[in-house]
Amino acid sequence: MMKWLFTALAFLMPIVIGIEANSKLKDEWYYLQNLTTFWIGIALLICYGIYIIVKVIIEFLDKNKKEFQRLHDELAKVNDTSLDKTILEEKNEQLQTNKVDKEDNEHKSEIIEDKVEEDKLSKLLNAWTDNDKDRMTMAYEELQNEETVSSKKIRNESLYYSLLYQIGEDSTRNFETIENKAEGTEVFGDVMNIIAKAYESTHNYEIAKSYYEKGLKFENNNDTNGYLKRGLANSNFMSGNKKEAYRLLISALNSTKNSEERFEYLKRLAEHYNKDNNIDSQISALEKALEIKPNDKSLLFDIAYAYSKNKQDKLAILYYKSLVNIEPTHKDALNNLGVSYGRLNLHFNEVKNYKLAFELDNTLAASNLAKQYTRAGFEGEARSILEQANSQKEGVHELVGQTLVDLQETLKQEKEEEQKKLKEAKVERMFQRNLASAEFDLISDIELSILIGKWILDAKHESEIEIQDNIVVINWTKFSKKYKFEGEIRNRFLSLNYYEMDYKYPNLSKEEQGFKNKGMAIGYIEEDSKIQIRIKDQDKLDYYEFLRVKEEKDNK
Repeated sequence: MMKWLFTALAFLMPIVIGIEANSKLKDEWYYLQNLTTFWIGIALLICYGIYIIVKVIIEFLDKNKKEFQRLHDELAKVNDTSLDKTILEEKNEQLQTNKVDKEDNEHKSEIIEDKVEEDKLSKLLNAWTDNDKDRMTMAYEELQNEETVSSKKIRNESLYYSLLYQIGEDSTRNFETIENKAEGTEVFGDVMNIIAKAYESTHNYEIAKSYYEKGLKFENNNDTNGYLKRGLANSNFMSGNKKEAYRLLISALNSTKNSEERFEYLKRLAEHYNKDNNIDSQISALEKALEIKPNDKSLLFDIAYAYSKNKQDKLAILYYKSLVNIEPTHKDALNNLGVSYGRLNLHFNEVKNYKLAFELDNTLAASNLAKQYTRAGFEGEARSILEQANSQKEGVHELVGQTLVDLQETLKQEKEEEQKKLKEAKVERMFQRNLASAEFDLISDIELSILIGKWILDAKHESEIEIQDNIVVINWTKFSKKYKFEGEIRNRFLSLNYYEMDYKYPNLSKEEQGFKNKGMAIGYIEEDSKIQIRIKDQDKLDYYEFLRVKEEKDNK
C-alpha cells in the first residue's frame, strides 16, 4: 500500500506544483520556491525509477541464482539410469580438470600447519578459482612472508606456479627452476607431485608421468609415495595404457599392509574400473575397500549404484539400506532404493521410498513417483480411501472390508518377499566378497597344474579342465550340447568368456558349427577341489559350482 502511495505522490507532486507555480508567475520568490519543489518531485520520481530498476535487477539475479542452485542440485541427484550417471561422471571429470585434484587437496592438507597459513592458502585457492592473477600474487606473497621454513617455501612456490599454469600461464621454466631448488630436500616428492598434477590437468600425461617417476625415485615417505603411485597410474590410464595403470595399483596394493594406504589404492582401482565400464571388478574393489571402512557413506552409495547398474538389485537394496541407516535423509539413496524395489516388483516399498526422497526435495523422485500413479502400490492412499469408506454408517459396500483385508495380506506378502530377497542378497554378497578376495588379496603362487583333470559341474555333469600358462579352459556337456569357459587366471580370480557349441539344425549331435561366444563370466578358485563361476544371462545371474572328481588313489 505504501509503495503505491509513494508512487502517486512522486508522480503528482511535480505536476500539481508545476501548475500552481505557473498560476503565480508574478510572484517571483514564490515561483522560485515552487520551482524548487517541482524539481524535488522530479528527483523523487527519478529516485523511485532507479529503485524499481535496481529491485528488478536484484530479483532477476536472485531468480537466476536460485535457478543455478536448482540446476546444481539436479546434477547432484542421481537417478538409476546410465544417462544420469554419465552426467555426474562428466561433471566430476570437469571438476578434476579445472580444480586441484583430490590428491592435491590431500597434499595441501599436509602443508597447512596453523590457522594463519590455512587462511593464506585459502586466499590463494579462492583467487585461483576466480582466475584472478593479481589476487593470486598477493595471496602467494602473504603466504611466503608468513613461512619461515625454506623447504616449505619451495613447496608453496611449486603450488603457486602450478595453479598459474592451470589458468593459462606458461610456468615451464619456473618448474625447472623449482625442481632444481627442491632436489635433495624433504619436499622433493611433494613438489614433483604438484608439478605432475599441473601437466595432468592439461592432458600432458607423458610429461606428468616423468615427474611422478622422478618423485618416486627419491621419495621414502609412505603418504607422498602413495600420491605419486596413484598419480602415475592415473596418467597411464588416461593416456590409454590401462594395463600398466592396473598393474601399478595392484602391485602397490599388494606391497603394503597399511589399511589406509590399501583403502586409497582400492578406491582408485574402483574409479578406473568404473571409467573402464568393468563393473564386476569395480564392485570387487569397493567390497575390499568397505572391509576397511564399512561405514564410508560415499563408498556405500557407489557400491549400491554399481550393483544396481549390474542388475543385482537385491544387493543394491542391501547397501542402500545400510547407507540410509547411517544417514536417514540421504535423498538420492532413498530415490534409488525406490528404483531397485520397483525392479523386484516390491511396489509398496518402491512408492514409500520415492515419497521419502521427494519430501527431501529430490525432484527426480517426484518424476519416478509420477510414473507409478497408474500402478498398484499406494499403500497410504489405498488405506485412507478404504478406511474413509468403511467409516460411513450406512451403505458401505461389502467389498470395502474385503479389500482392506486384501491390502493387509498384500503388505504381509511384500514384507515376506522383501525378507526373502534380502536373505538371497546376503548369500550373493558372500560370493562377491570371495570374488573380491580372490582378485585383490595377495597369496602365495597357486600351483595351477593341480587343477588340471576331471571335475563335475553342479554334481551332475562331467567336465574337464585344461591349463596352459595362465589360460584355463573348462569343457563340459549338458543334455548332448557342448559348452566351455575360457579365460585368464589371476591370483585365484577367473576372468572368462562363456561359449556354447553351435549346431546345424536339426542334427544336434553330429554337425557342429563351432563354439559361439555367449558373454562374460567371472569366478574364483575357492580351494584346490572347488571352483565357483557366475555368468550373466541378460538380467539373470547363473551360478556354476565345479567339484574335483576324486581319483581312485584319493579313496585309498
